[in-house]
Amino acid sequence: GKAADRLPDYDLGPAGNAFRQEVRNWLNQNWNEAQRAKFRELPFAKRVKDPEFARKLGEKGWIGVAWPKQFGGQARTTFEQLAYIEELYGAGAPGPGISYQGQALIRYGTPEQQARFLPAILKGEIYFCLGYSEPEAGSDLASLRTRAVRDGNEWVINGQKVWTTFADWADYVWLAARTDPQARPRHAGISMFIVPLNTPGITVRPSMALYGRTFCTVFYDNVRVPLDALVGKVDGGWEILTSALADERMSLGGVVARVRSVFAQLVEYVRDAQSDGRTLRTDQGVRERVGQFAAELEVARQLLMHSLAIVEKGGVPVHEAAMSKTYSGELMERLGEVALDIVGTTATLGEGSPGAILNGELDQLLRHSIMYVVGGGTAQIQRNLIAVRGLGLPR
Repeated sequence: GKAADRLPDYDLGPAGNAFRQEVRNWLNQNWNEAQRAKFRELPFAKRVKDPEFARKLGEKGWIGVAWPKQFGGQARTTFEQLAYIEELYGAGAPGPGISYQGQALIRYGTPEQQARFLPAILKGEIYFCLGYSEPEAGSDLASLRTRAVRDGNEWVINGQKVWTTFADWADYVWLAARTDPQARPRHAGISMFIVPLNTPGITVRPSMALYGRTFCTVFYDNVRVPLDALVGKVDGGWEILTSALADERMSLGGVVARVRSVFAQLVEYVRDAQSDGRTLRTDQGVRERVGQFAAELEVARQLLMHSLAIVEKGGVPVHEAAMSKTYSGELMERLGEVALDIVGTTATLGEGSPGAILNGELDQLLRHSIMYVVGGGTAQIQRNLIAVRGLGLPR
């Protein structure tokens, strides 16, 4: 849109800039205004996947944008990945389709698992959900209790998971379970499994989250899976979990891109909007709020770039990524607050309500932002990590 063009593109180096243009051109052909409008007419709860679009991404090879070439990937650099993620979020497309499970299987899977799952993931044909959090284990995953016990040629799984997004339609769950209850430290006794969601003994209970999408509680009652459902080594799941979290740092680019996209829409709205007979864009207070937020958005972008520059050099940005996540998640909350300050309570009107701004996009952002502050390790957990790992403070 026009507003997006007024927010500057960032220099991602020659390869990143060229790839951004390639993705943008492709989206103009394959995710045009008509398709976008049709997708936006869906309620927010239904804007989670678009199988046809996923297949198109698969045909381009972009689901494996960062995978090594021998697995059918494109082995693109960190900044090329960022260009790709930003363009898809900026265009309001249904997700970039990147599979962190695919990357974990490349690192830890057996040749049989790789042959079975990677081609289907690359084509956009199968979806995973994450079976991590439990009623007693959220950000502190080391305390999870779901058990997997070996019985002959099978693993028998018992337990309960919460906050499992997409479990109501995914094909498989990427499940963390305890295989050694006596292990010390606690995270030493966890293993990873790939479990088909249609396995007998799995009960999925969807609930509606505050942001208008479903999340699920999933019960595992004597769920039997073959031995080859195990990914990596027995009791070796913690390394797989933490490496997948490292891959998810790339997805922070999506958070910043989403904030940027909604901010651009808000700015576009403010340009033409009237309130109590005055033009919003000439209001000094409004201009200050918009300028201040534009500067904060730039801070979020620089924190992200700093984190990714470390990845690009082969390092692991532990506290840097935590800083980026914390700031970006809270920035999304602040954007909702800025919208409320500028537009007033009209910003809380949801989709389908008469007078809703941007068809409820601002209300949706306000609701969704809470998930970004809590999901993937709460802001408090991130701050602990920054204090201990970044500032060297005592535990």
